[in-house]
Parts: sequence; C-alpha cells; structure tokens
Amino acid sequence: MHACAITAAGTVRCWSAQYDDKGRTAVPPTLGTVKAVYAGPGDHSCAIKTSGTLVCWGGDNTYKQLNVSTSLGTVVAAAVGLEHTCAITASGAVKCWGYTEYGVATVPSNLELPVQMLSTGEYYTCVLDAAGDTRCWGYENGYGATVPPPDLGIPQSIAAGGTASRPRQLRVTLQG
Repeated sequence: MHACAITAAGTVRCWSAQYDDKGRTAVPPTLGTVKAVYAGPGDHSCAIKTSGTLVCWGGDNTYKQLNVSTSLGTVVAAAVGLEHTCAITASGAVKCWGYTEYGVATVPSNLELPVQMLSTGEYYTCVLDAAGDTRCWGYENGYGATVPPPDLGIPQSIAAGGTASRPRQLRVTLQG
C-alpha cells in the first residue's frame, strides 16, 4: 500500500512504509506539475499532468497497467485498480487497460457518453454515464459490487472499493 499527494507547488510526492516498495513511491522525475493524482490498492499510481496527459508508474507492469496509449489524448479523470487503469478522455469516453480477465478492462460498448464519473475497485470499474445510469463491470465476487441497486437513482459520487475498501484518489496540499 502507498499514498500520494499533490504539493503546494503542484508536484507529486508518494510514500509507503512497506519494506518492498516496488517503485510505488518513485515518482518519475520528468512528471512536472499535475492537476490530479491517483494511488491504487496495488503497486501503481497515475497522475494527470496540467497538459491533460496521463502518466503511470510503479509496480512490475505485469498486465501493462502502466502503458498509457499515446492515442488516449487529453484525460480529464482516471482511476487505478489493483492491476488495471481507466481514464475518461476529453470526449467523455472511458478507456481501460491492464488486467483483462473477468472483463476487468473491457469497457461496455453501450455506455451513454459523455461519462460523468469513474471509480475502480481491485478488479472492477464503475461509471456514471450521460443517461444517469451507474454501470459497473469486471469481477463479480458474489458481493454484488458490479450490480448497482435498481432504485439507486443518479448518484452524486461513485466510490468503488476492494477487499479492504480504500479511496482511489487522494488530494492533499502539503505546506512547506
């Protein structure tokens, strides 16, 4: 586990007390200033640069969860799962990559665009689409996390969790 923050200068700092860091806290030196940072439940993190470019780092990249496509374009939001990464592009489309078993990184083709919100659990993803529908996909572990209640309505926020529910985004301004 690890955490990251955006400093007052707009740069990213990450930290962990784990003995085997696996690159979690090694922020790329060329990252520069960012407008958002996302620390996942696994070994990787991502940040959206002020230019809208998404950059990911950390872990062993077994499932290519760090490989941000150059065709992704401008990113307005992202989410980091255990071994997958998802992003909302400037057009409101959702793109996911990394771990593909159970449909974890397979975005449904019938989402109403633009997508408004995005959150990932360890092995699943949830969004709020333009029709006001909460849609989730990926590993259904018998706990119902990928099946939103039919009477949910339009949520104000979406937060997906893992086996030990953890927030997917941490925004902190550090002083000094």
